[in-house]
Amino acid sequence: MTAAVIRSLLVADGTLTAAVPSARIVAGLLPQGVALPALGIEEISSVPQPTIDAQAYALMRTRVQVTVSATSYPQQKAVAALARAACEYRRGAIAGQQVASIVLESTGPDLRDGDAQIFQQPLDFIVIHHQ
Repeated sequence: MTAAVIRSLLVADGTLTAAVPSARIVAGLLPQGVALPALGIEEISSVPQPTIDAQAYALMRTRVQVTVSATSYPQQKAVAALARAACEYRRGAIAGQQVASIVLESTGPDLRDGDAQIFQQPLDFIVIHHQ
């Protein structure tokens, strides 16, 4: 599961966990009423990558979304920057998976729930990993 790869990188980053405790970095949707800031991690899609030949190992391209939820716009931006730094350009054996690369594909829109005072932004990472 590539959500576990991303979560592993996020909770291993001391600068990030100083801002967002590891208990608030969850695979899946954030529980209702969770203290903020928090990060939810979801696998969006997986696509097999073409191989060079039948002897080569198979790769998958998986899009993983990390949704930042915060109590203010500056906090949202700060936590998003920390999450990006924790994950981008990593590779190797991570959370039991062989990862060829992780790159940020896109940063989503700024979202806000005015009544609840929740500021959110999705970050989409592309994880290339062995099948």
